[in-house]
Amino acid sequence: MGNPLTGFRNRSRPVVFLPDGIVLASVTDGKTIQLWDGRTGEQLGNPLTGHTQWITSMVGSPDSKVLASASDDNTVRVWDAQTGAQLGDPMAGHTQSVSSVTFSPDGKVLASVSLDMTVRLWDAQTGAQLSDPLTGHTQSITSAVFSPDSKILASASDDSTLRLWNARTGVQLADPLTGHTEWITSVVFSSDSMVLASVSADNTVRLWDARTGAQLGDPLTGHTEWIMSVAFSPDGKILASGSYDKTVRLWDARTGAQFGDSLTGHTDAITSVVFSPDGKVLASVSTDKTVQSWDALTGAQLGDPLTGHAGNISSVVFSPDGNVLATLWDDNTVRLWDAWIGAQLGDPLTGDTREITSIVFAPDSKTFASVSDDGTLRLWDTRTGAPLGAPLTWGHTYWIRPVTFSPDGKVLVSASGDKTVRLWDARTGAQLGDPLTGHTDLIRSVVFSPDCKVLVSASDDKTVRLWDARTGAQLGDPLTGHTDLIRSVVFSPDCKVLASGSDDKTVRLWDARTGAQLGDPLTGHTDWINSVVFSPDGKVLASGSDDKTVRLWDARTGAQLDDPLTGHTDWINSVVFSPDGKVLASVSEDKTARLWDVRTRVQLGDPLSGGRIRSAVFSPDDKVLASNSGNGMIQLWDQLTCQIPDRSFENPSVTHLSYESNWILWDSARVLWLPVHYRSVISPTIYFSRGTLVLTSYNILSVIAVYELLNL
Repeated sequence: MGNPLTGFRNRSRPVVFLPDGIVLASVTDGKTIQLWDGRTGEQLGNPLTGHTQWITSMVGSPDSKVLASASDDNTVRVWDAQTGAQLGDPMAGHTQSVSSVTFSPDGKVLASVSLDMTVRLWDAQTGAQLSDPLTGHTQSITSAVFSPDSKILASASDDSTLRLWNARTGVQLADPLTGHTEWITSVVFSSDSMVLASVSADNTVRLWDARTGAQLGDPLTGHTEWIMSVAFSPDGKILASGSYDKTVRLWDARTGAQFGDSLTGHTDAITSVVFSPDGKVLASVSTDKTVQSWDALTGAQLGDPLTGHAGNISSVVFSPDGNVLATLWDDNTVRLWDAWIGAQLGDPLTGDTREITSIVFAPDSKTFASVSDDGTLRLWDTRTGAPLGAPLTWGHTYWIRPVTFSPDGKVLVSASGDKTVRLWDARTGAQLGDPLTGHTDLIRSVVFSPDCKVLVSASDDKTVRLWDARTGAQLGDPLTGHTDLIRSVVFSPDCKVLASGSDDKTVRLWDARTGAQLGDPLTGHTDWINSVVFSPDGKVLASGSDDKTVRLWDARTGAQLDDPLTGHTDWINSVVFSPDGKVLASVSEDKTARLWDVRTRVQLGDPLSGGRIRSAVFSPDDKVLASNSGNGMIQLWDQLTCQIPDRSFENPSVTHLSYESNWILWDSARVLWLPVHYRSVISPTIYFSRGTLVLTSYNILSVIAVYELLNL
């Protein structure tokens, strides 16, 4: 790691790593900040000066480009994390010491907490205050946390209350959340940002409606010591809590009822709990240096505790199918475990000389890649734990994010803060061609075309670039025009056109072969655009927005087709066309799906309601819409009548169906082979009723009429 980091003349405050794990910041002399290269220990530039009293808190922006610091001098300052230059004037307004600062998940808003019992919201780019101070707490504020969608801020105080605020306007949402009798140790939002769970030194957990502030049921009691960690299951139905009393408890997140007895086995305090992607397995991490797997439905312990290291456990991650658990330890080794029985899979995975920052699994869960903060990629066999080829030690010179596999699992693509994209053979680890260069800022996302021939990268430089996925050659010039981050990109069915939806409230169409913009920007939305989708024939484009509307566009000319489709009362998650392109379904956070006649733009029937809907898909014959709540229940709707037909699909744990190597199995016997165009769902759960087969996984649905397969 190089020589010790020197330069401290008095006692130093805690060291803070930026999210990329590369740059660390330390407070020296109480009033100055020093940036360091976390890989070499080299000092980066001169000390950051400006604060006139002790610095109390530091935090990096989600993209690691900015560092924010809070001080006893009542100010917040923002710094360029690469150059150390102060960005703008100090954020002044607090009348007492600022105790903490935090960024919103989208990096646009900075919240500061002060001993003056107020929270202030700031524009993270300009430093302008976004609203009046958030007032109301009667004692010191201990923490503030943003919802995953960056729309709500929750503040917790020594006055034993929480308050909810609109993260854009600072307006308080509902009355204070009261009930706890001691200070609050932690707060967490559900993944859909609708429910808030608070944990207190009074040994209770409380659930709240994140929009109204209403308490949901009675306090969750049973723990005998402080509760330090809480986690929602992916579907939001189960809440897990880990306590200093060395136990884990599972709760019904809707009613507050405890599921079974407390989960015992750890011999020291529990610091973290995490669910598998399908919500079936829970992993708990303890200061006893073990990980324990539990059946999230029954609470049964799955095998023996996962042990093997003298060091602490820094992180755990499940494979996409939930069957394998990977643990990352302080000694930079990875161990793979059977998530159901706790058996270690092969020997420890060693070889990285720096800290491992992330792990990503291939679509089939058979291979995964580990990413190290020294810019190294390594491929592994998930079943045996054996490394696949030599480490990919050449290439990136800065942190790697993101990493993704091609839809066919043959190519691994990595994007980095060094502004490059690299392609790798997922089987051999060989780099495919030269690095893809051209972006002038960090790369936020990469997407393959459906045919795996084209790769698209989107960057903080507000551009999109197209690349030949086989050769790495750039296809045309950068796609420029957007003035804010790009939230959604989609290829047309024939892979010839790319559509991008942005926080700048516009949609743009691009020639996927040349990169030329097709027509003017598609304007009309008044808020962020969350989803864009082409009709099956590629002639119509639909967009769904935070402004609660759906708009239809002529995909060739960019002209809007009539007025927006209105009716939803909350922001729209996604939009999807029926296979024949005649009907459009929109899914909203208002817990409804609506069907629209694409030709007339008229709503078909009443809204489809029945709980939160994560995604939807039409059957191949256009007659049925299947909606997925993400909780093991699929609802089928008659597309013509908008009624629920006499078909529903319960959790299939009692059925005989399974999926393996493109075959549907009945009690391990192969009974139905799926053609390639039906294999959009990886490691699916299978439902069957009256001739209709439904495959679902990770909010993706595939609906298959069995008679169609038999007639192929």
